[in-house]
Amino acid sequence: MHPVTTKHAGAALVAARGAVRRVCPRARPGQALSAVSVAALRLQLCSEFASLRLAMALRVVLASASPRRRELLASLGMEFEVVVPEVDETPLPEEPPWACATRLAKAKARAVPAQYPRYLTLAADTVVALGQRLFNKPANAAEARWMLEQLSGQTHTVWTAVCLAREDRVLELFADVSRVRFRRLSAEEIAAYVASGEGFDKAGAYAAQGLGRDLIERIEGSVSNVIGLPVEELQRRLARHLPEGTWRQVPPR
Repeated sequence: MHPVTTKHAGAALVAARGAVRRVCPRARPGQALSAVSVAALRLQLCSEFASLRLAMALRVVLASASPRRRELLASLGMEFEVVVPEVDETPLPEEPPWACATRLAKAKARAVPAQYPRYLTLAADTVVALGQRLFNKPANAAEARWMLEQLSGQTHTVWTAVCLAREDRVLELFADVSRVRFRRLSAEEIAAYVASGEGFDKAGAYAAQGLGRDLIERIEGSVSNVIGLPVEELQRRLARHLPEGTWRQVPPR
């Protein structure tokens, strides 16, 4: 049985207040309610708490090895488990960036082991592209240096696709895009960044939230999307499946 936590108690309070606002929007503290209002309030409360019980039973699993995605999802106040799916992330020939990210996010969600049948699975994939050319995670220092040389002084796109699924059923599948403009980098700056090792496990060979911030001139769109999870859009999608009070809204980054 899923344990009742302080968060669940808070969610119950939110649900009760919401029910009162919907059924008796003009009611004042201490005011007596009519029999009809009381009956309607009981029905509304039953509906609210049924949704809350579902949310308490519905656990979340993050299908990703990315520490950045863990941090971003944790910023929403959600409790979740982490599973690292085994998926071949090789792009298909001439596959557009958005299509590649979307395909891989869906594949990661479906690769979650069978022991998580009732979990809400959240999977994501991030793709960096200059034009239609995809930049994956660099295999070595030489490839990382080449990627940064190509991105230097250019505007590239970062696509992050997200898949929400449950019991082999896709609930949400969407992709967000941000545009990132790099400064014109010197050979010394590129060599120093590659030597830091920060970009080796990241698409495009850089991290927007780390030392890589100094490589960037500007970002158009969601910053969290560049880091690995479009938090703003994800919040809108989660609101369709998790009741108010079981997680928290955070401002755009």
